Amino acid sequence: MKNADQLSEKELTTALRRRAMDYLARREHSRYELQCKLSEKFETPSDALIASVLDRLEADNLLSNARFAESYVRSRVSRGYGPLYIRHQLRQRQVDAGLIDQVLVLDEQDWTDVLADALAKKVAEVPARGSKHWLKLQRFSQSRGFTSSHFNAALQNKLPSLLGLQ
Repeated sequence: MKNADQLSEKELTTALRRRAMDYLARREHSRYELQCKLSEKFETPSDALIASVLDRLEADNLLSNARFAESYVRSRVSRGYGPLYIRHQLRQRQVDAGLIDQVLVLDEQDWTDVLADALAKKVAEVPARGSKHWLKLQRFSQSRGFTSSHFNAALQNKLPSLLGLQ
């Protein structure tokens, strides 16, 4: 096979599209992620050529930032991550802020449930407020992207029942 420098523009466009579709077959990607991956894989194409391939994929509904954002949120929620972490990660992948707001529609109660489930895997009992273990759990919840109100609600209302203490 020819290297990227020896390909005609049509061959390069076909190779870019094929590689992009390979990436999309594995999982959803944001437009920005796909652009970065294609730029790394093929060193010679111009940004305009990559953009035209990505535009065509969007027109064919093979590439969608909305689908990517929904998939990403589902994945991270199932792994116990909170809204602040997910929002930050989506911003890094250059997903539109309005779209992020649309996909992060879980209400506060749902986020509290997600955090309580994650905390239940780490503890056998609810720690005393201000204890070393309580502070450790608070740092854990913050690193997962939850607010202090999510943490307090999870510890007071949800965690005892999940641990069978109520």
